[in-house]
Amino acid sequence: MIRHEILFGEDDSQTVVNRVVNPRTNYNLFLHSMDCRLKNHQIEFILIKIGNELQYNSERNHCLSPDQQLLTTLHWLGNGCQYHGIAVMHGIHKSTVCRTIHRVLDAVINKMLNATICWPPNTYEIAQHFFEIGGFPQVAGCIDGTMINIDAPMENEAQFVNRHGKHALNAMMVCGPDRSYYAINCSWP
Repeated sequence: MIRHEILFGEDDSQTVVNRVVNPRTNYNLFLHSMDCRLKNHQIEFILIKIGNELQYNSERNHCLSPDQQLLTTLHWLGNGCQYHGIAVMHGIHKSTVCRTIHRVLDAVINKMLNATICWPPNTYEIAQHFFEIGGFPQVAGCIDGTMINIDAPMENEAQFVNRHGKHALNAMMVCGPDRSYYAINCSWP
């Protein structure tokens, strides 16, 4: 094979290919707090807890900052969009979205899971009781949600309209085998 420099009279080793880097877009914390279904202070709290895990040691390849990684992951979790939709919206590649989501979720699980989710001390007995009732192994609680109809609020009225066109609060409950409630959360429109 004939070398390129013989044919064209130039040396390949001197050629530098500049990388094309798309500008990172749509990383406004206020706008993301609506898409992510979290308030700004909650996003900042998570970032404080896991930010060190998400920090890259170099600026090589124009890596995403910890807040950009967290917001990308929260955006994906908050709206169920596909990777390529999130990628186009933020000016990154879909493989970057995939790696970022896995990296952030691993950091959340490693740093925050045990401090955030507290199981009852008798979890083994609860699992045994559930197994006796329904034959499901390793169940610690049943989770379900419902919509609780409310009067239209004065502020942010549109956020409280459900898919049936009624104003409601989204309620989530976790209960045990004896139908006692372990957790109830009605704080989301």
